[in-house]
Amino acid sequence: MVLGLRLHSALYPSWGLACLLPRSFASCPGKSDSCLTMPQLGLLHRRAWASLLGQLRRPPGAVCIRVVHSHSQVAEATLTSQLKPHQEKSNFIIKTPKGTRDLSPQQMVVREKILDMVVSCFKRHGAKGLDTPAFELKEMLTEKYGEDSMLIYDLKDQGGELLSLRYDLTVPFARYLAMNKVKKMKRYHVGKVWRRESPTIVQGRYREFCQCDFDIAGQFDPMIPDAECLKIMCEILSGLQLGDFLIKVNDRRILDGIFAVCGIPESKFHAICSSIDKLDKMSWKDVRHEMVAKKGLAPEVADRIGDYVQCHGGVSLVEQMFQDSELSQNQHALEGLRDLKLLFEYLTLFGVAEKISFDLSLARGLDYYTGVIYEAVLLQTSARAGEEPLNVGSVAAGGRYDGLVGMFDPKGHKVPCVGLSIGVERIFSIVEQRMKNVGEKIRTTETEVFVATPQKNFLQERLKLIAELWDAGIKAELMYKNNPKLLTQLRYCENMGIPLMVIIGEQELKEGVIKLRSVASREEVAIKRENLVAEVQKRLSETRDSKLIGGQLALRLKAAFYGIFRLPIHFAVKMASGSGTKNLDFRRKWDKDEYEKLAEKRLTEEREKKDGKPVQPVKRELLRHRDYKVDLESKLGKTIVITKTTPQSEMGGYYCNVCDCVVKDSINFLDHINGKKHQRNLGMSMRVERSTLDQVKKRFEVNKKKMEEKQKDYDFEERMKELREEEEKAKAYKKEKQKEKKRRAEEDLTFEEDDEMAAVMGFSGFGSTKKSY
Repeated sequence: MVLGLRLHSALYPSWGLACLLPRSFASCPGKSDSCLTMPQLGLLHRRAWASLLGQLRRPPGAVCIRVVHSHSQVAEATLTSQLKPHQEKSNFIIKTPKGTRDLSPQQMVVREKILDMVVSCFKRHGAKGLDTPAFELKEMLTEKYGEDSMLIYDLKDQGGELLSLRYDLTVPFARYLAMNKVKKMKRYHVGKVWRRESPTIVQGRYREFCQCDFDIAGQFDPMIPDAECLKIMCEILSGLQLGDFLIKVNDRRILDGIFAVCGIPESKFHAICSSIDKLDKMSWKDVRHEMVAKKGLAPEVADRIGDYVQCHGGVSLVEQMFQDSELSQNQHALEGLRDLKLLFEYLTLFGVAEKISFDLSLARGLDYYTGVIYEAVLLQTSARAGEEPLNVGSVAAGGRYDGLVGMFDPKGHKVPCVGLSIGVERIFSIVEQRMKNVGEKIRTTETEVFVATPQKNFLQERLKLIAELWDAGIKAELMYKNNPKLLTQLRYCENMGIPLMVIIGEQELKEGVIKLRSVASREEVAIKRENLVAEVQKRLSETRDSKLIGGQLALRLKAAFYGIFRLPIHFAVKMASGSGTKNLDFRRKWDKDEYEKLAEKRLTEEREKKDGKPVQPVKRELLRHRDYKVDLESKLGKTIVITKTTPQSEMGGYYCNVCDCVVKDSINFLDHINGKKHQRNLGMSMRVERSTLDQVKKRFEVNKKKMEEKQKDYDFEERMKELREEEEKAKAYKKEKQKEKKRRAEEDLTFEEDDEMAAVMGFSGFGSTKKSY
């Protein structure tokens, strides 16, 4: 007899209908049908049945509804029965997935400004916008990224197409060109990509991040589009004010030529190229070990490769590679060297050649690169004062990929392409670190006007006012309360940096006017109701003009520290001796002599205005080193008689008899005696006297004698005698301290009192504390 048991609803209420599970029972001969025996099952199946029997309660009159014959479903039912009920919420941590993060409103403001600047540069060079799906067919992405293909995120099979999240924006662009038969295009694309790599948050490495791509597709004369891409990269990195940067350039054809000259089989080109691409993260020793141990390369071949890939320089290195007897015989390497030479000529005309370095270690492990490749890195020396340099790696990269579109075209038609990609997340990590160092608040909204009221029941009037402002294109806000407090509204405007406030109340409504308040200056003016929009627009235009004219330099300096805007400061340009190249050191130059003359002129004018005649400046000595030891301990706990007019004379602290003042502690006292006021009262200025050569030599001789005295060798008996004397002095000092401590304790306990007074105070009957002699 085959029966089906169902779980009791009291045990598993969240299952809704009874969950049917299979059980096979054989009726016992000679007994009632209720006597059931275990079927002939294996050991594992019997244990599964026993587990079920321990958890199930069969309700009376259970009806057999379903018959299941598969024993494999028994084990599945066992696991299902051991799950917790759905109503019991499991404990979990609320967090973002690994390698992702949320961006706060303050971070979004900075991020959007970075993106706006990058996109504006792309548009300035004539690029069009393009967008592609966030996921592609899996077959479109495979075999395009070499060893990095394992980092692609595959989506779960939903019974249809096999899909993957896009790894970059370049392959989808090539697919778009092939699918739409586009032969020429200059486009930009800003979007998110996903890579299943190990994230490093500090360096701006995430699994989900944003890329800004610029690409030029089409058949053109050699190296002109490539040079424009490098020019765009220099414009963006210079405009973001991230510091000094360097763009490394190489050519995949030169690398292939090096591999061929060194005797590497063509089948291993991509594998060895992926190893060389790790030289920016690993030492040559580790990369060599990987090529020999994991890639099966001979040690002598790896050493030959090392001789090449450790070279870097400018156009002179290109000329040097032309002279290489073996490399110049390889056709691929020769083509790459010719293109690089032409590229450096164009970059010199663009004025960015000094930012470019020919680096043979640059490999770019992606398989679709076929020609020139480049990568921009920030130099460690560009870290600002007080900041730790962030090693974020490359912040921009790109190259030429002439064969990628042909991989998607059914007939294999190729469309030459070259492009670059800006790493927004890594740039933003640098800007974010500088924001933390400054700690300045950033406006998260662009609201220009806030509509407020000091009284109750004015919601309808506020809604009418804000509607007029919105219709006029003015950015305005109000508080979503019927009766908000005026102080709360004022604080909101100050916290959010809103410049203007429109106030309406009962008095204003009767007179037909509106109060317009400047939040910064707190000035209010009454204007007619019908002139509100015009007056607000006038005030806002005046505010914008004043910011552009009067406060442009200060605002841009602040923004440049965040690395957002471009700062048009005129830097001093030094011409290199014997050449006409510019040497920009990116530092502001100040004419100190000119400012000293201006300061002296101002002081002279002030003296003439004060007394009617010029006053001779006080002649002071140059600052000299202190020839005495500062005494900070001898007068601790003691009282000094000073004049009543001394500032802070009745408080404890350190007294300076030169300046007749009191400072509260030793740290402030040291700051005071080293400060300008104290030195001037001593008759010295803050200018330090520069030592002469003879003085320096004399000081060296003195220090040398001191060192010789310290190194003088004593005999053993004399040294033992000195040690015994020091021990005796230490014991005597310790004994004296103990006596002093005991004497003070006795003085505290010994006192004299009158017997009658002691009796009155209740201290009688305890004997006298006086000593009897």
